[in-house]
Amino acid sequence: MAPLEVFLRRPFLFLLFPCVAGVVLGRYLGYEIPHWSYLPFLLLAFLLSFLKRPEISIPFLAFSLFLLAYGGTRDAIDPPFPEDHIIHLAGGDYTILEGKVYRVEEFLTKERLYIDVDRVLLEEERPATGRLLLTVGGGDNSFSVGQRVRFRAKLRRPRNFGNPGGFDYEGYLASKGIYVTAYAGERGWVVPVGGGDSFLEGIRKDIGLFIDRVDPPLRGVVKALVLGERGEVERDTRDLFIRTGTAHLLAISGLHVGIIASTFYGLLLFFFKRWEYLLLSLDVKRLSALLTIPPVVFYSLIGGLSIPTQRALIFTIVFLLAVFSQRERDYWNLLSFAALILLLLNPLLLFQVSFQLSFVAVASILLFFHHRKGGFRGWLRDLLLISLVTFAGTAPLLLYHFHRLSTIGVVANILAVPLIGFLSLPFLLLAGLLSLVSYGLASYPLLIGVFWLKMGMMWLSFLSSFPFSSLYLPSLSLTGMVLYYISFIGISGIRRYGRMALLLSMPFVFWLLSLPISTPERVLRVTFISVGPGDATLIEFPNGEVMLVDGGGGFGKGFDIGERVIGPFLLERGVKRIDYMVLTHPQRDHMEGLFFVAKNFEIGRFLWNGRGLQGEGLLSVLREREVPVMEIDSSMPPLWLGGVRIEVLHPGPGSLLEGRDGSLVLRLDFGKVSILLPGDIGEGVERSLLQRGLQEVTILKVPGHGAISSSSPPFIRAISPEVAIISAGHNDPFHPHSEVLRRYRNEGVRLYRTDRDGAITVVTDGRGYTVKTFR
Repeated sequence: MAPLEVFLRRPFLFLLFPCVAGVVLGRYLGYEIPHWSYLPFLLLAFLLSFLKRPEISIPFLAFSLFLLAYGGTRDAIDPPFPEDHIIHLAGGDYTILEGKVYRVEEFLTKERLYIDVDRVLLEEERPATGRLLLTVGGGDNSFSVGQRVRFRAKLRRPRNFGNPGGFDYEGYLASKGIYVTAYAGERGWVVPVGGGDSFLEGIRKDIGLFIDRVDPPLRGVVKALVLGERGEVERDTRDLFIRTGTAHLLAISGLHVGIIASTFYGLLLFFFKRWEYLLLSLDVKRLSALLTIPPVVFYSLIGGLSIPTQRALIFTIVFLLAVFSQRERDYWNLLSFAALILLLLNPLLLFQVSFQLSFVAVASILLFFHHRKGGFRGWLRDLLLISLVTFAGTAPLLLYHFHRLSTIGVVANILAVPLIGFLSLPFLLLAGLLSLVSYGLASYPLLIGVFWLKMGMMWLSFLSSFPFSSLYLPSLSLTGMVLYYISFIGISGIRRYGRMALLLSMPFVFWLLSLPISTPERVLRVTFISVGPGDATLIEFPNGEVMLVDGGGGFGKGFDIGERVIGPFLLERGVKRIDYMVLTHPQRDHMEGLFFVAKNFEIGRFLWNGRGLQGEGLLSVLREREVPVMEIDSSMPPLWLGGVRIEVLHPGPGSLLEGRDGSLVLRLDFGKVSILLPGDIGEGVERSLLQRGLQEVTILKVPGHGAISSSSPPFIRAISPEVAIISAGHNDPFHPHSEVLRRYRNEGVRLYRTDRDGAITVVTDGRGYTVKTFR
């Protein structure tokens, strides 16, 4: 078949490639191009198509799509903000703004309000533009879509932590058109000033009130399935779905919309086929497809119309229209067309995990099954094969984004999808709709839906109880991921293409076999991880052993610094075992991330100062995993690891100091290079260390995050560091203190800060050293 004929059979599939290339290059290249640059090539493509020269017009069309996607991506990342955009107020003092709420997300005791701002009140009222994400603390979940609100807050630009392997929060919000965030500490700071629930939002609220009759933890799951609200899903329940590889069931996406579409289509077709007049006069398949669109749209609107729901809705409508036009068999073209629409509307969707998982899952099924004729012998085999292929296709992406691999995911989905998706969801949705008429009528389908939901969750709980049901693993490298998918495509074609396809499936195997066994670098590598207003330091010794000192924290409920920041960074470094986990002192900003590390990494032993009841919770986790626990002080003999001498300088034996001044103070010496990790000690402990003969150091982790009560001038002069590293949160008004910064600068010390530089890594061979920053 000629290349032109191949293109004309599936034009959208081939046009998707230049679009994706434009998005990727637009994301990672900083080169700007004029907004109109695609127009000449697009006009040439249309002109040549009228002249019947497709072999020339098609390349011009592809290139115009590339330029359009590239320019759209650049604009999404760094848009040309107008003068009245609220981003120009970011970083300033408190501001009073007004706007309309267009989305609400409940999250534990907080609410996230997505607001379209149209007014700012400074010295005088003036118009403004821009969307922002406002987090309201201590709320009573009373805000709704359509309300106008006035609020007082400091505006901030979203910022990534700045660690290798970290989540791109800035890009995630940019894909939603949001470049400004704000926080209102109290409910009273946000005041409704007009508007109210739209008709649709009123329906959502009424259904939500009815669902409140369900007892937790099922209540949160029911709201997630019907309304798309996941804020009430309890952490243990969320973890259950993640561990079993069924987390996709909690988000209204292609699966849920597809289930509703197939249910309505099947019911309509069943009814129409029994109506003889319709059967003889109309194509009932086409009619059923057309009439399925309204209920699918309604369910998507009830579900909150989040980005995954929008994506699923577009794809489902495209597919139903294809059925109506009798072109539904060209699934690759349909999938590509839906992807093209979404990426041209919002290029940054390409980097969202939900977009990647959705399309890779569908593409995996098409790769293996689009040539299959006839049905499988039995629904169980059908589900098993589809579940297996979907798992294999999405596994590298799950590892990349979540570092999680569920070994029971295939088996879990075989029953979880039918029980929760096909049996529970339709009844729950029916109950929600009937609740608008009568709670009594709605109670019956609610009971049935909740029953099947319980069965599904019991199945997941049973599977998750097995050892090694969920593995926390490093992700594949870019090379490994590319070779994996080449092999995956090759395996899908073995039945049709034989040996040629088998050859394609071999590169990944050869790559795995050729991976060298990792050997220590024979250097000391110390990374001060960017964890916001806390401390966390990873020490990799020349002999390959690893020490983690503190684990950050202090962000409150709902944000696990260990899961979101520490864990991904450790896996990015290839660390799965922590030989020595150290807690300098049991305060939240140093300790909270260690809970996740203790549960998901192999721990050799745990060292701490033994002071403070706050540490008991962590100790119980360590005891469950049978990790040796040691209370240490300055009487402990120096520890030698790979030629590095580790000495505990504080607290002394019998010391009664607790809190910050009870911090462990560690000194590392490797050849001519020394590093001091002083925790959060204050000026009094600094004096005590100097009186005991503290020597000069090369690298200093600034005590107390740069607090004014630490880093006294005599201390800085006495230890005379060449480099000082401050671990602090972005926009922290107290840390580091300006006076402390001045003290270090006066002594000629080079300063690095995690809030500005991201992760800071010191690498030394004992003779010299280098300092590298992530930003």
